[in-house]
Amino acid sequence: MPVVTDAAIQDWVKLAVTRGRESGMNVVFWLDTERPHEVELRKKVKEYLQDHDTEGLKIQVVPQVWAMRYTLERLIRGKDTIAATGNILRDYLTDLFPILELGTSAKMLSIVPLMAGGGLYETGAGGRRPST
Repeated sequence: MPVVTDAAIQDWVKLAVTRGRESGMNVVFWLDTERPHEVELRKKVKEYLQDHDTEGLKIQVVPQVWAMRYTLERLIRGKDTIAATGNILRDYLTDLFPILELGTSAKMLSIVPLMAGGGLYETGAGGRRPST
C-alpha cells in the first residue's frame, strides 16, 4: 500500500484550491470509493478542504471513471478542468489531454510547486496522436 504523509496531503489540497482560485477552473480530485488507500485519502481531502476558503469554487472528490467522463465532457465544450490526481495518473494525463486537444503534448508545461520551496517544471514528451 502506498504511504503518503499528512503534510503532503495538506499541501496537495492547498495547491488544488490555490490553482482553482487563481484560474477560475473547476477542480476534481480523482479518488476511488473502493480502494482502501483512496478511501482514506478522500476523508483527508474533505477534512483539509475545510481549512480553505472554497467559496465560489467548484471542487469535487469523485472516482476516476466519473472524473474522466466529467473532464472529457468539459473538454468537448472547450472548458479546462484541474485534475487533482496522484503522480502516476498525472504523468498519463499530462500527455493524454494535450494530445486530444492539440494533437501533441510537445507544448505542454506542468509546473508543480514543491513543499520545501522550488518547483518541478516538466515539458511534454512530444507524444502525438496517430495520423490518419
